[in-house]
Amino acid sequence: MLSGGLKRLQGLCAAVLAGGNSSRMGIDKAFLKVGNKYFIQIITRELNKITDRIVVVIGEKEPMQFKNILGNSIHVINDTYRLSNPIGGMISAFEYFADNEVYVAIVACDLPLLKNELVAKLYRKAAGHDAAVAVWKNGDIEPLCAVYSAKKGLEAGKKTIKNRIVGCKNLVKNMKDVVYVATDELKDVDRELASFRNINTEKEYRELLNTWNSDKSNR
Repeated sequence: MLSGGLKRLQGLCAAVLAGGNSSRMGIDKAFLKVGNKYFIQIITRELNKITDRIVVVIGEKEPMQFKNILGNSIHVINDTYRLSNPIGGMISAFEYFADNEVYVAIVACDLPLLKNELVAKLYRKAAGHDAAVAVWKNGDIEPLCAVYSAKKGLEAGKKTIKNRIVGCKNLVKNMKDVVYVATDELKDVDRELASFRNINTEKEYRELLNTWNSDKSNR
């Protein structure tokens, strides 16, 4: 048990994918700031409330750039698949944890409003299955804020790229026992579903900062 009544979840690990080139943003999204914290710090600290087994997957970037910010408690690894797609980071994370019977929360580094309660609920939904993935009313899924069995995720990922297919959604399609969780079911732990609000462009970043500053001034 942690201070404030928070409880780390046995059997849950987490991986933050930070290997993208952030082409639409122009600078590395992992190092965008809200308040005085980088996105990568905000996300790993939120995940650390429910698990102390966290890895950051950084593509071919320089590890020390991340370690200088995150310290030694967060492991930083390179993605060796070089697929120019987050699926490579997912597979690298599954490989990292696959020796254990664990589930891995996969989270993109551009989700600074992530709530640990939403991840915890997905973990509970995933238990005994291959994965738990949120699905919107229009059928779109959220593979980069989801929870997967490390072993089943690794199997599906390798099968996907063996078939010369890339894409996180294709990895999910190659899993046999996925629990699709309607986003409405997650509003009890994240009323605005802000956990899925990814920041891809300068406009979205400005809107985030405006919202953040407005909320801060109203406290």
